Amino acid sequence: KFDILGLKTLTIISLTEKLIKNNIKNFNISKINLDDKKVYSLLSEGQTIGVFQLESKGMQNALRGLKPDRFEDIIAVVALYRPGPMENIPNYINRKHGIEKIVYMHERLSKILSETYGIFIYQEQVMQAAQVLADYSLASADILRRAMGKKDKKEMDMQKQKFIDGAKRIDIKKSKAEEIFDQISAFAGYGFNKSHAAAYALIAYQCAWLKAHYPHEFFSSLMTYDSDNVEKLSIFVNELNRMNIKVLPPCINLSSNQFSVEKFNNQTCIRHSLSSLKNVGNEAVKKMISIRNKVGKFKSFDHFVDLIPQNIFGKRGLESLTISGSFDNLNISRNKVFRSISNILLYSQRVENDKLSNQNNLFNDVKELSLTKSFKEVPEFSIFESEENELNSLGFYLKNHPIRKIESVYDNNKFKKSNFFYNYDLTRSAKIHKFIGIVKNIYKRKSQSGNLYGVIEASDAEGIVEIFADIRDVNFVEEHFNKNQIFIFNLEIRLDRNSGTRIICQSLHKLFDFISKHIKSLDLYIKNKNCLKSLKDEIHNIQTGNSNVNIVLNTNNKMVRVILNENIKISDSFINNISKLPFLEKIILN
Repeated sequence: KFDILGLKTLTIISLTEKLIKNNIKNFNISKINLDDKKVYSLLSEGQTIGVFQLESKGMQNALRGLKPDRFEDIIAVVALYRPGPMENIPNYINRKHGIEKIVYMHERLSKILSETYGIFIYQEQVMQAAQVLADYSLASADILRRAMGKKDKKEMDMQKQKFIDGAKRIDIKKSKAEEIFDQISAFAGYGFNKSHAAAYALIAYQCAWLKAHYPHEFFSSLMTYDSDNVEKLSIFVNELNRMNIKVLPPCINLSSNQFSVEKFNNQTCIRHSLSSLKNVGNEAVKKMISIRNKVGKFKSFDHFVDLIPQNIFGKRGLESLTISGSFDNLNISRNKVFRSISNILLYSQRVENDKLSNQNNLFNDVKELSLTKSFKEVPEFSIFESEENELNSLGFYLKNHPIRKIESVYDNNKFKKSNFFYNYDLTRSAKIHKFIGIVKNIYKRKSQSGNLYGVIEASDAEGIVEIFADIRDVNFVEEHFNKNQIFIFNLEIRLDRNSGTRIICQSLHKLFDFISKHIKSLDLYIKNKNCLKSLKDEIHNIQTGNSNVNIVLNTNNKMVRVILNENIKISDSFINNISKLPFLEKIILN
């Protein structure tokens, strides 16, 4: 049997190979060993984001319970993880680890089923069983397999009698032969072709090997292939955060039309591509890169506009490049550029027209009168706007996660970041840990006993934590859910035999309910005193509470700290409102 499949994963593996060959010329993925301990450790921990066939939550849990240590285990789990056969996964795991006794329906099946601990998993095993128990040829055994798969009653009745007659020749009683036939028949309806599962398992293993040994190249290829899938990119960035691999923001001088591997401050990182930004097309980026390769890096924003015809990006493309921070290394204010895009496009068109007519016009004669000098003076984007801009251009938070603006809350409180839960040492004594995060997704599920529970995906600036919660806590989150609502979760980490670690919510509440009672003062660092009136207006109507608001202003290279208001309540709406003020630099909670 041959299945000829077109899989995107083969393209991803090929892209990864090319990146690796930049440093290791003779690298060949087909020559890797299939007994790599690092790979089986990665699989046993369920760290399979990006790994073909093995990245779903259910599969991750199955792998944590299974703890695969041989290639045959990967083949088996690929075949088992489907409706029907999934019921056998706990038995397979328990038998592998000696928790459950391995039982064969007949001793002649031990050789056929020893690899799968006495459990029928593959169609080939059905055919072999018919051969050794009932004297079928492999050709007639294939007819039996097809009849069982199609539930052809007439053919099945004929095959059953043939099986019983054949089994008599090795002294298997009729009642036992019927029992064996019925059990094989029940399985065969959903049996999986082993050669198919093995091919899938090989691709899965290659992905896991690349992730274990060349994660930068592997994830660059994954993200390049899925560059138009924001949800996938967000998942990959969170996984890279877990792996302590830095994703650098898009840059007009360093990014390409693909995600790329880059050295930054002696650390290997992944550089965000330009093509994956919203409204920035791949062909436009390729044209820009072609020019950049000829002239070198852009020295300034004026240099960029003079060399790159802005009609290749258009208004929306230029906006996305600007708000994503792609021009930051040209030392130009994002908001200045954003407010001047219409003028930039007009200027660029005039430059292009002059190039076409080969005129030495006013622009060439007075080069010192640069385009950027004509930009209006405007304040830089506010903290809130920077968050929104990043989300709108990249599709997810990379540098400006909403929790970053109140990151000082970690300093004097025992809050843990998501990385803590990824790398938790289960030998520690059980204890409750506090985590603050924004809810990304809520899933309601039903336990085997029929009780409702929830799985909450909550993110901080480092990544995502998957939290199992009582349905009352899920309802509380749903009741108070909005895009910027931050919760405190009191979490316990437990070891589940069949699915590894589980993070259990013991209680939760809104972060600002905690802040309003425990934070003594709020320091607002401002760049310009022009925002003082706006701040005063914002504070004027706020509720009475336990905290002071202080202004910290840099005046004549001296930091001046002034108490602006005493005994106010710090709420989420207050923090959101002040973070929209354009001259606010940072917020410090004490």
